[in-house]
Amino acid sequence: MNTIVLQGIFQSAPELRSSQDGLLRTSAMLIFPAAKPEEPEHQIRVICFGELAEQVHQSLHQGDAVIAEGRLQVESRPRPDGTKERTIELIARRIHTLGTAESMPAPSPTTTVVQAVVPPSTRRRQTPATSRPLAAAGVGDDIPF
Repeated sequence: MNTIVLQGIFQSAPELRSSQDGLLRTSAMLIFPAAKPEEPEHQIRVICFGELAEQVHQSLHQGDAVIAEGRLQVESRPRPDGTKERTIELIARRIHTLGTAESMPAPSPTTTVVQAVVPPSTRRRQTPATSRPLAAAGVGDDIPF
């Protein structure tokens, strides 16, 4: 399964939109450090759907430190000059808040991923919670792709 967990800082405020069928969608740019100090920071668009989208929009702001858990999606979009641009996005299942960028712990290979609020019927294992979880996308959420 395609799963990724990134710890970073929201570079932009989450933008909330609604599809024609009423499904909520939030997106924001997440920046995170490169593996080598001399390299520039990386960035990726984080997208949330449904209840998680609404909670992220209401609770998080530019400069907030988070752990985003989800899957990668690659899309190809046309550019004005006629060429195609490939973009990689993280479709989030869970967002864990860590506070502001100043309070974010330094990334390390031993960082423990924390558990978000998940309905008991879908919970698989318990891990110690060290962050404030927002919510998790439910197993039956309709995601339009």
